[in-house]
Amino acid sequence: MAGHGSYFLRHSSGVILLAHRLPATSLHWTGDESKTWNGPVQIDTVGGAYPSMLKLPDGLVYFVFYEEGKRSSIRGVRLRIDPKGVAVVGEKCRNFASLTLCVIRWCRHPLASHPLHPLL
Repeated sequence: MAGHGSYFLRHSSGVILLAHRLPATSLHWTGDESKTWNGPVQIDTVGGAYPSMLKLPDGLVYFVFYEEGKRSSIRGVRLRIDPKGVAVVGEKCRNFASLTLCVIRWCRHPLASHPLHPLL
């Protein structure tokens, strides 16, 4: 697989994900224990450094990475994973403030229903 800063995650469905940053933030996936690989699935058009993934309580995967460059930021997106494919779900979070709100909401954190947090 081409690209720097790779990150592997085995999903509970058995799918193995491989995130990487070049030529753009993307991932490859396999459903047959690495015999064949599918992709790339483009996550973003920027070169994203230090990709990481986490399985959320609802089974989706949260893919987060650092956007390189002058106006760098932390970005994130949710992915639906199954043996037939990988799909981006919902909105992309493109800065640290929106990323924090997205994680609180997606992980069903108690702050998500707090009356002082109407944006959640």
